[in-house]
Amino acid sequence: MAEEDYVAYLLRLWKTVRDGRPAWQASLENTRTGERVNLKLEDLIALLRDRCGPPESEQGGTRR
Repeated sequence: MAEEDYVAYLLRLWKTVRDGRPAWQASLENTRTGERVNLKLEDLIALLRDRCGPPESEQGGTRR
């Protein structure tokens, strides 16, 4: 398996209050590099898609 075919993240979630309302926050840490990003929970999927790229089926390849 090539290095770019696998990535591991540590996900942390916690509740905060934003504009007087409860909201979830997230922290995503790359376990290989230690890079950590804090973001709103609703932005988590977009960040993962951006970091990981489209699935192989969208690239014209086949999944194993």
